[in-house]
Amino acid sequence: MLPLAIKYLDTYGSKFLDNPNHISTAKNKIVEELIINDPEIKPFMDFMFHQCNEFLKFQRINYKKYKYNPYITFNKITKTGYHKLHSHPNSIVSGCFYLDVPKDSSKILFLDPRDYHRYTNLETNFNEGAGDPNCLHPEIIKQVNTGDFLMWNSWLQHEVLPNLVDSPRYTMVFNIGINL
Repeated sequence: MLPLAIKYLDTYGSKFLDNPNHISTAKNKIVEELIINDPEIKPFMDFMFHQCNEFLKFQRINYKKYKYNPYITFNKITKTGYHKLHSHPNSIVSGCFYLDVPKDSSKILFLDPRDYHRYTNLETNFNEGAGDPNCLHPEIIKQVNTGDFLMWNSWLQHEVLPNLVDSPRYTMVFNIGINL
């Protein structure tokens, strides 16, 4: 997928206005259609839909009832680039496939917007059980590696921390909405 990402970014990528070191194919409907209809993307789409089914099934959601509406974008974050805190309100599942991640490059931060942690007097070690979906953690920072595939509920706030290494970080990001 990396050569495909580079091709799309070189041809259609644009810089985020507030962050020139983040180049993306996002926010371009024409490119979105090209990407999701590209025959080279189909194996990834099949994998993504299968993983989405498993993810929703784990959450006890009747995924068979819905038709998915996918959105895929490629991103390149160079030195000092980042992606500020956000969520994906028009989707149900979001995720990222890490195509090329240099050692020690940007981490991803997940921030649970629910404020449950303010209403407990229990002593909590938020580092224990990190990654266990049954544990409550208001903030998780994850160092990612080339080949990692992450998926999360689209309401979960997340950001890519600044890239402090010289080599660029390439990702394939996806959001899945549903047609009712």
